This record gives sequence, C-alpha cells and structure tokens, in this order.
Amino acid sequence: PNSVIAEGPLKYSGHLLLTSDYISRGLTYTNNQPATQGSFQITHESGVYGKILGTNINLLEGDTVNPKDRANLVFFLYAGYGGQFNPQLSYDVNVLRYWFPGADKELNYELTEFNATLNYHLQIVDLGLNYAFSPDFFLASGKSHYVTFSVGHTWPIGVGLSGYVGRQTAEEYQKMGWAGNYNDYGVS
Repeated sequence: PNSVIAEGPLKYSGHLLLTSDYISRGLTYTNNQPATQGSFQITHESGVYGKILGTNINLLEGDTVNPKDRANLVFFLYAGYGGQFNPQLSYDVNVLRYWFPGADKELNYELTEFNATLNYHLQIVDLGLNYAFSPDFFLASGKSHYVTFSVGHTWPIGVGLSGYVGRQTAEEYQKMGWAGNYNDYGVS
C-alpha cells in the first residue's frame, strides 16, 4: 500500500510489495518466482514528480549469459508530470529509464521509454489509455510501441475489479526471442 510521508508543496510517498511473480507486459521478469518491490516518489503540488522503483529479477537467459554478467535487479527511474483537465479526465506524461545495475552493458538491457496516459472516470467505470514509446528497446530491438486500454470499477467498500488489454511491438522482435509482436491482457 502507498503511504504519504509528508504534506505541503512537496508530498513524499512510498510502498513495499511482495508478489508471487513479477509480470510486465505479459512476460515474467522473475522466472515465475517471487519478487520484492519498493518505490519512493516525490510530487510537487504543480504535478511534477520523480519516482524510483526497484525489484529483484531473474531473466530467462539460460546458458547464454555468464552468471556474473546477469541482471539481478532493475530500477525504474521516472520523471513526469500529471494532472486533470477536469474532474473526470486526468493525464500523466513521463520519461522512464530502465537501469540494470551489475549487468554487462553489452547485453543491451537498459532503455529509455516515453509514456502518455489518459484516464476517464465515467460514473461507475474508470477507463484508461496508455501509450509507451522507446527509440531503442530491450536487447537493442529497435523502436518499440506499447498500447494498453484498461477498464475498472471500485465499489464503495474499497473492493475493485479491473482489466486491461495491451499490444507490444518492436522493430526487431526476434532479438527478444519473440515469435512475433504480441497482445497481452490481465484481470485483477
């Protein structure tokens, strides 16, 4: 859960999460094993924010990567701006850097991604649309695009139901070991 540490023009928040698997865009980052994640965010009342999120990982590298060159951690470094057009329509734009400390640089894990999100609250349903672009994606697989559409509802007792569908593409998806560009989905 998120917790606000201080209030004023700057707000600080963070969270700690234990999960049975870390899955992003339909792919496991922990080889179907547990993950521990933590984050810290500073937000200015103007909507400008910075955030760091870290998690353990265990990529499916097999024997292709020397164990001492592998990535065991990934940090996501965000700088962004978010706000509302009106009470129903909010937005967020950010730049995100994926940083894999300790991993051999020649593996081409690290990347930068640009994200734009719109969320619309329509009476009892929340709708979301996200677009992410990387000029040089994971494993140097070229330009990448990821689009997601989400829908969710939270009842007054604090219980919610949500789902999303996404489409991931990369110019040279073969470098990622994919059979092709793909769709992913999730329900929570």
